[in-house]
Amino acid sequence: MSAILYYLEISIELLVETKCIYTITALFTLMIFVMSFQDIAVDAWAVEILLPENSSYAGACQSVGQLVG
Repeated sequence: MSAILYYLEISIELLVETKCIYTITALFTLMIFVMSFQDIAVDAWAVEILLPENSSYAGACQSVGQLVG
């Protein structure tokens, strides 16, 4: 995701000026896919590392971590 954002930082103005709509759409679609994949992986990891009696705290831990981050 960092590579996509870095590329967009450098070239977004040129892409918009030259009306490369398909390229912009593909980049943002890829970025959303990567973000969704990361979210699913983090959820699975949280379920895997927490003990069964502490699994109810997974959502709260992730919310607090997201706010702090």
